Amino acid sequence: MRFLIVEDNEAKLSQIMSELIKHNDIVLDIAKSVTSARNLLTRNQYNLVLLDVVLPNFDNEAPKVQHGLDLLREIHEADYIKTPNYIVGLTGFLEVATETKQLFEDLMWTLVHYETENNQWRKTLENIVLHILKSAKDSIEAGEQTDLCIVTALKDPEYTAVMRLPWNWQPPEPLDSQNFIRRGVISIQGSNYSVVAAHANRMGMVASALLSSELIRKFRPKVIGMVGICAGRKEKVQLCDVIVSTETWDWQSGKYVVSDAGNSFQIEPDFIKCSESLRAKIDLLDLSDKVKIFFPDGHSTGAVNMPGIWSGPMATGSAVISDTTIIDKILKQKRSTIAIDMECYGMYSAAYRSSAPQPEFICIKAVSDFGDEHKVDDVQEKCSKYSAETFRYVIEKHASVIFN
Repeated sequence: MRFLIVEDNEAKLSQIMSELIKHNDIVLDIAKSVTSARNLLTRNQYNLVLLDVVLPNFDNEAPKVQHGLDLLREIHEADYIKTPNYIVGLTGFLEVATETKQLFEDLMWTLVHYETENNQWRKTLENIVLHILKSAKDSIEAGEQTDLCIVTALKDPEYTAVMRLPWNWQPPEPLDSQNFIRRGVISIQGSNYSVVAAHANRMGMVASALLSSELIRKFRPKVIGMVGICAGRKEKVQLCDVIVSTETWDWQSGKYVVSDAGNSFQIEPDFIKCSESLRAKIDLLDLSDKVKIFFPDGHSTGAVNMPGIWSGPMATGSAVISDTTIIDKILKQKRSTIAIDMECYGMYSAAYRSSAPQPEFICIKAVSDFGDEHKVDDVQEKCSKYSAETFRYVIEKHASVIFN
């Protein structure tokens, strides 16, 4: 469980922490201003946020009531903030509690009056914490938790490549009325880790988002990953190079605007980054690691003709690209883009916006074309294998850290 305390008063903060540290299974983060809290809320999913109403906008500034209320509204409305499961306001000023209680109630949250000479706030806080802990425990007992889920867009060759990984795959079983899954076990150094794999019933970010959401809801994976094929930026990567999507967005998202100057399309990209801890492990791969990935039988002459592994932005769109002018439009949105696909944003969005416990997520694909009219279909099987094997290598090498 992860809680965030947004409080600038040291004495009050100490009292709150003394109540929460009684519970060993709670991780506490502290923010002393609106800006610090916002930064944490954009990165982390919290089970509970304890919010002081009177806060400074920046650390070490004078606190104001309006700053705390603005943050409360921002948490409620902003897409870039990961909405916490619970929010409890905690103010030591009676008049502030009276004036702001209605806003908390309108947003379906609770406001508690903090008093040093009265322990009622402690009892209220303890009841809230116990409710959250029990709710989480009941959720775990009601369902299963899987270590890893893998998603692909295509059954063949992407899902087929995953099924060739030596993870003791079981026969297919239904996930819902349209999709099937296969369970597997990753056995490493005496430890077993559970894995569930599925492919979407069609290409595209909508199908991948729906499938990913259902897998996260039902299996609550610690990690969800996507593998497969993508288009690469010709001047940056080669065919069969492996791409790690550090961030993704729907490059076609935006709105058409009518003005006196004529009709225009204004882009509104929603950038979502992969889990930094997974990316860091991939960035540590060296030449010896790559030899093991691409030449597992040991037949290699070194780096000659070895695919590269690159980390960078991957744009997602709803159509197959076979026109380089489209790539130019995408580069205007983000110059560092190195790959384009049709599903990554859907999976990232499902994972990023899922409720706690939120999985870590990563997309690893290999370049099977360059988004132009020259499609090379005969490399798709090889690319699917390379992306799946790279994902496998990272997971198996760091399994004890990733899953424990």
